[in-house]
Amino acid sequence: MRTIRAEDQYWRDLEKVMRFELYLAIGGEHFDAKSFHQSANSPNSTVKRIGSRGHQIDPSRFPVWDVWESERVSGSNEPGDDVVALLAANSKAISLLKDPRWSGAARWVAIVGHYLDDDGPRGFSFDEKTVNAVAAIGGSIMIDMVVDKEEILKHLPSKAP
Repeated sequence: MRTIRAEDQYWRDLEKVMRFELYLAIGGEHFDAKSFHQSANSPNSTVKRIGSRGHQIDPSRFPVWDVWESERVSGSNEPGDDVVALLAANSKAISLLKDPRWSGAARWVAIVGHYLDDDGPRGFSFDEKTVNAVAAIGGSIMIDMVVDKEEILKHLPSKAP
């Protein structure tokens, strides 16, 4: 089925408009995200609290985390290529993780892919350089694919009957 799509102009156009956002996130149950945010002094970064809904259901299984998130940046159609650049852009925040106040925090690179509902998410892989860069900060990669039909359809030609 993918071969047929590769030959179809509609699907080639779709691959061009599928978009990705990336950001670095650092946090934990006992992480002082506000203090980290002030020390990082990173433009357009945010502080969030995650896990509240799950915590209401079962506090023992769903802790509430305070999280610092870097600025969200647009990624290419090969988001693995953008991970190393994201980490380099956030080197000050990453260097703060050596401080005992924040050294135990979880850290991850988040990749949010927006795709057309009819196509479904597509796969991609990461090269050794990308994996090593994330491992060097003790991090992981979180991938979330979401339907963004309205935005993507703005860029596609109408599909012929």
